[in-house]
Amino acid sequence: MRRSLLALLPLVAVAACGDTPRENAAPEPEEGDCGAYVVTNAYEEDGTPDRSDKQQCLLDAFANGDRVRLDVQLDTEEGDPLYYRYTVVGPRLVGVRTDTTHDAFGPRAVVTERCTGLTVVDGYLTAEGCTAQ
Repeated sequence: MRRSLLALLPLVAVAACGDTPRENAAPEPEEGDCGAYVVTNAYEEDGTPDRSDKQQCLLDAFANGDRVRLDVQLDTEEGDPLYYRYTVVGPRLVGVRTDTTHDAFGPRAVVTERCTGLTVVDGYLTAEGCTAQ
């Protein structure tokens, strides 16, 4: 019985951590912050009123090579959160961390890519020229 309880301890510690990327990782000291926003319905233009300002912050940093990050939560049709962290790491180079571990119906994984293109299409950030890290 004691071994069972000890085996559960790491799971309890993980469960106590925050659920969102913003809660799980503080920015690096030299890293700027474009903020975060939540998109609750993929079929509608929604989210925080300053969503386009935050996207523009990231696009400007991407063009200039300023190290900043932006966190985005996009909910699935079933309401499960998908988390995206965009981190500009150099001129025209962005890291994209996609966390689908809370998606009950999709693959549960964390994928990190480096991308050479970044645009906004129909109100959504779109990374291009990506390679897995």
